[in-house]
Amino acid sequence: MNYIVIWFIKIKKIMKNVIYILFFFVSLLNAQTPDHGVSYLDFNNKPTLKENAVFYEFKTVYKDSLWKYQKYYIPSNTKTYLVEKYFYDKDNFKQGKFSSYRRDGTKLSEGYYLNNLKNDLENFFGLIHLIMKETKQPFYRKK
Repeated sequence: MNYIVIWFIKIKKIMKNVIYILFFFVSLLNAQTPDHGVSYLDFNNKPTLKENAVFYEFKTVYKDSLWKYQKYYIPSNTKTYLVEKYFYDKDNFKQGKFSSYRRDGTKLSEGYYLNNLKNDLENFFGLIHLIMKETKQPFYRKK
């Protein structure tokens, strides 16, 4: 009976070591795989290699049938700036809030998509305000 217990303990130690070795090799393989779901783009938004990329973009699951799209500008090896983000549904229609940013990271515009139609009234009214300021003319007629 003691031989069976000793044999069982040795088998258990061997299996434990095998599991550690397998875990080590799997982690090495994951570290060497390319970025999944990430696309690298050149200055003209054409696909390129990671080394030549000016932008990168990726999509992640957000809620039930919504995906979140994000695009980043890469000015250097140590900095990235968010350029644009929005949501899209299972039919690839843009839906919900969107934001776009300048290459320095400051917000350029925001608004809402509804079935791929962009509604950025905030920017529209900002533009009207600038026109009125430059021309010193009111946008509406006084009675």
